[in-house]
Amino acid sequence: MKYFGLLWSGLFRRRTRTALTLSSIAIAFLLFALLRSIIEGFYGGVQLVGADRLITSPRYSIVDPVPYSYMQRIKGLPGVVDATTANWFGGMYQDRKNFFPKYPVEPQAYFDMYSELTIPPAQLAAFVRTRTGAVAPRALAERFNWKIGDRIPIQADIWPKKGGERLWEFELVGIYDGPKDAAPPDTLLFNYSYFDEAREFAKGTVGWYIVRVADPNHAGDVARAIDGMFRLGLAPGTLASIPGAETDVFLPGERGLLWTTLRISGTLDDPQEDLTDRLIAAAGMRMFDQLPETGEKVIKFTHSLLGEPSSKTIEKGVKLIEESSKTV
Repeated sequence: MKYFGLLWSGLFRRRTRTALTLSSIAIAFLLFALLRSIIEGFYGGVQLVGADRLITSPRYSIVDPVPYSYMQRIKGLPGVVDATTANWFGGMYQDRKNFFPKYPVEPQAYFDMYSELTIPPAQLAAFVRTRTGAVAPRALAERFNWKIGDRIPIQADIWPKKGGERLWEFELVGIYDGPKDAAPPDTLLFNYSYFDEAREFAKGTVGWYIVRVADPNHAGDVARAIDGMFRLGLAPGTLASIPGAETDVFLPGERGLLWTTLRISGTLDDPQEDLTDRLIAAAGMRMFDQLPETGEKVIKFTHSLLGEPSSKTIEKGVKLIEESSKTV
């Protein structure tokens, strides 16, 4: 303690430096708290997951949409009892500090999947039939003093409505509870059908699937079975910078999009896909078809790095491209 006075005086010798240091520490803690809130919000549903439930989400981000139609394929897999969906909505209620997760869900299917969540049957029925209906966990309703029949305005940050309007308004039709021996749920749930109909883009997509399996001991097998062949659609022009991508790999289809099949394999820890190799192969073939001398120069440059005779390198390169092109 004899050096406390010295330390204290040193803090105020350069006030600007001290202020900036304290500000950086405060910002670091603030960012950590915000990021933890997002993580806890997303995994709030996962924490309720029993041993017989799986969460199937996009590989890169929870806001990357996946087709709603895939759920029917998942339901048809051996070992799958049922499946439903959810979606990350984001948005803000009144103020940024009022953070809580908000999911568009299929009302009956979601509560069937999470049977440990309890809600009065009349309120669940109201949730099912009310297009703009929403249900809130008891702790959240008490926090904001919400009552049945209240209108809850949410300002969207990810999902605008048709025409660019960002204000969504939901009618509170029910209050639900979680199991007593677990952390209280904190997610506002509202009707997916209304959300999908009213949003401006990405219609017919969801954020993730929740899958119930018949035997928890075979959950890993079901998870691997979910990997497989899917269809991927992109807006024209998305891959215009990759030669051959939008003519050899993707083809025009419904909804004005370009479509291709996408094969997903591997494991949950090491997922693999075949699209990247096919795009590379298509670009390589286009390179040799349109600019053969440029393609040869590229492979000769590779020779200069690898030290092989150019004829041997070119031979290998052409063979590799020809083999890869068979998958296109």
